[in-house]
Amino acid sequence: MNDFLKAVLLLLIVTSSAAPAASGSTLDDQMDRIDECIANLEQSELSDLWRITSELTTLVEQKGEPAQAKVIAALHSDSPITKLGCARILLETSGAALAVPVLLELALESPDIDIRLDAIKLIEIMDYLDDPTLDKVEKGLNRILDEENDPFLRIRAAKALYRVTSRYRLKALAELKSMLESENREIRISGALALAETGNIEDAQKILKEIRREPTQAGDMARILLEKWETERYYLKQVTKSTMDIEKGLHYGSSVPGLDLLSELIDRVREYHILGAEFKDRDDIEKLLTGAAKGMLNYLDPHSTYFSQEENERWRMDMIRAYAGIGAYVDTIDGFFTITRPIYSGPAYHKGLRSGDQIWKVDGWETYNQENDSIIRRLKGDPGTKVVITVFRKGWKSEKDFSIVREKISIPSVSAELFPGGIAYVEIKQFADGTTRELVNILEKMKKDGAKSVIMDLRNNTGGYLSEAVYVASLFLPPGKLVVYTEGPREKRRDYNSRDLTLRWDGPLTVMVNGRSASASEIVSGAFKHYNRALVVGEKTYGKGSVQTPLQLASRMPETWEDENGNRMYDHGEKYDDLNNNGKFDIGPMVKITTSMYYLPSGESIHTLRDLEGAIMNEGGIEPDFEVDFAGVESWKEEELSDMLEKKTFTNYVEKYYDKNTEGFLKIAEGDSYNISLYPDFDTFYESLGTHLSRDDIRKWIRAEIRRKVSDMRGKPFPGFQFYGDFQEDTQLQAAIVESLKKQNSNAALFKEYRGFANKDFTVKKEETDDTAATVRENGKQPEDPK
Repeated sequence: MNDFLKAVLLLLIVTSSAAPAASGSTLDDQMDRIDECIANLEQSELSDLWRITSELTTLVEQKGEPAQAKVIAALHSDSPITKLGCARILLETSGAALAVPVLLELALESPDIDIRLDAIKLIEIMDYLDDPTLDKVEKGLNRILDEENDPFLRIRAAKALYRVTSRYRLKALAELKSMLESENREIRISGALALAETGNIEDAQKILKEIRREPTQAGDMARILLEKWETERYYLKQVTKSTMDIEKGLHYGSSVPGLDLLSELIDRVREYHILGAEFKDRDDIEKLLTGAAKGMLNYLDPHSTYFSQEENERWRMDMIRAYAGIGAYVDTIDGFFTITRPIYSGPAYHKGLRSGDQIWKVDGWETYNQENDSIIRRLKGDPGTKVVITVFRKGWKSEKDFSIVREKISIPSVSAELFPGGIAYVEIKQFADGTTRELVNILEKMKKDGAKSVIMDLRNNTGGYLSEAVYVASLFLPPGKLVVYTEGPREKRRDYNSRDLTLRWDGPLTVMVNGRSASASEIVSGAFKHYNRALVVGEKTYGKGSVQTPLQLASRMPETWEDENGNRMYDHGEKYDDLNNNGKFDIGPMVKITTSMYYLPSGESIHTLRDLEGAIMNEGGIEPDFEVDFAGVESWKEEELSDMLEKKTFTNYVEKYYDKNTEGFLKIAEGDSYNISLYPDFDTFYESLGTHLSRDDIRKWIRAEIRRKVSDMRGKPFPGFQFYGDFQEDTQLQAAIVESLKKQNSNAALFKEYRGFANKDFTVKKEETDDTAATVRENGKQPEDPK
């Protein structure tokens, strides 16, 4: 056989033997490749590490959990470089919770300085950190700043700390600025670049300008940062010139497209509008800009919005739900600053102050006809300081002084009551900071007190923190269950699974919703419905399933401060940089922009999506398993009742008989079995009204006032408000109780408190029922979103 034939035969053999291998690139082959890449990590250099991890990331994304499990197992390797590579892969494949502790361990303890620097860099560029993970990161980075001598580690840690948290920004900036004074040129340059990357170029510009023309990586970076900064300054100057230059008049020729229109509109308002003379200075024009910003974002969708500085402060306070003061809900009534209800864990209540008490003076300053905000500012102060308030109560001959030590007040977001039959009724008002912690404490106590089933009331709950919603769901679902996921045009899918918490309620669960249940409430109730974990009772929910990302504005950045108590918000007395020299801390405005949508485990969106003309494209919301109408006040009764409430008819009745019937009123508040004979002189009182309302209508409204009044005696409010949460009058709650007892294999008719509705037909009659949810969706206030 000649050489040519031998070559052909050899080629045929090789080709035929190779063909099956080429067509059989199986899962096993790829899983073997994952093992091979992980093994190669230990032998790789840092310069080659990211190439290997990029290939591994692609394989893990393709093969899912089995592949990710191999990476997770490799986290326990003795090799620091393997740990670093695997942590990077997990950050890219939804495993951040596992990656962060490993990265912190490497950043704090690795003997290799380059690995420590890269570990910190990976922490810095993470997209999202939940609260527990953020706390760990903050502690680790602060430890490096406080204990490490290596300046490059400190620079990297300071930059990361600035990026991941607002709490320690002042500390991080101080650290970076200190590097500019180093005698070592390399340290000065590194500090200046890091400072510029945080957006604080002004302090670093001198050093950056020195090196911008050097043919080095640092020189290239300095040139890019300076050019970006100079461009931003130019456009900001044009914006300022076109919208804020009051003395020279507003000009329309701005180089920023569209700002000429805004500038001209402001000019026209100031020149022609009947209120134009009120917009004289920068603060006044800022109000017009706020209106323009709100209109622009609201045009996109109802949930994208602009918060002015004052609105931003209120929003953050509502979400954190804590402040330092006397501990009371207050309002001005008939000119008098009045305690509408003390917070029962607060110092005002423990000092003996009660609902209806009038605060006449604060430290000698008279409150009559003063603005609420002005009075409240005087009541608040640093924790541990004293304030003297002068109080008058009906029945006292004269006012009295109370010296109260201000305390940090936490406003509960969960209230609860143990109903007959072992039913734990739990109302979650909002998914706020600490809601899960409150709920755990309540469930533990209820369980000890004999609770057999839970009714979770999410009616009128418009949302809150997404993390709290997931944690609340985790108390009732097995760990690892998909609760919700988010996804958007520029946001890749992110799953939120139930956690393995210290407590889990495995007993019967009923959830109540209505047309004002939105966002986080819909996530929780939707997940429970998907897994058949709870019976959902009430009305269709609002349909708010979009994600709003809070964004600070570069043109309106907040001032930095030292967060001494670690609550992530500025408190009076904390040090801050007064950049505009106005003598007060400015948090600045912010925007919330819709960036993605929430999806239930089924893949359904809960969001009612509309186009820019307002037409519905997707009908969202959670449909209840058991639709029940809330029996509110009939429309023909509204006018007469409003007149009675304005005249304080029911309040005056309760005040008249309260002292002589205190114990009786307490029993009525808990339940009166619809018996009007329990009310002193009821017939005489009813006849004096000359009303078309029934005796039962009047009984019901007197009892609502009694429940409000006796809260002080109980030392805690009744859950809900008015008739919500009152099982005698709340038809939706009645239905939930009946169904909850069925889940206990019991019957509502066995309990005297429930016999009035035990056999009631709760079925909604469509032709007689207003579409409450639709009405709220069209006309109501927009619910808040999870954060």
